[in-house]
Amino acid sequence: MADTGSTTPAAPMSRESAIEAAGALDFDQLVALHRQRVTRLARRLLGWRDADLEDVVHDVFLAALRAAPRFRGECRVSTWLTAITLNTCRNRLRRRWPWSWGAARADAPGSPAAPGPPGIDPETAAEVRQAVAALPVKFREVIVLRYLEELGADEIAAALNRTRGAIEVRLTRARRALRARLEALELDDG
Repeated sequence: MADTGSTTPAAPMSRESAIEAAGALDFDQLVALHRQRVTRLARRLLGWRDADLEDVVHDVFLAALRAAPRFRGECRVSTWLTAITLNTCRNRLRRRWPWSWGAARADAPGSPAAPGPPGIDPETAAEVRQAVAALPVKFREVIVLRYLEELGADEIAAALNRTRGAIEVRLTRARRALRARLEALELDDG
């Protein structure tokens, strides 16, 4: 068979893939590409409390800058940043824990309400946020990553350094705990 010289065009490369392919992380590009997603994820992991949000996002990118020489490219940059964000939020929650009992909640009067999904009653969205925020951290993390960040089980497993099976078990338990909290809220209202 003769070679006609035609090749199938390569799929367009995303900006993230281009950075990864270049073999170097340009810090300004990294921040520009991922700041919004890191901010959204941190806000959700912190239970929709904005008090520490900017500091946490700053700490995430500072940790990424420090860790950049050790990034081996075994996962996507977004997965790597997700893991850094998870660890930074865990550390912040651990440090804040004894003082967080009286902290302002996202659903408290006078707190800015986080926008809910289109077509969802704002009151229902606030109740779901309250129930997710009240989950233990390990359950909140998988719920946020799976349903709010829309990551697959494999990517969650990579970010949390767990097996896919462990993530599936944790998701099942987290859904059960979330369902119980939502049912309790419904009973309180009813």
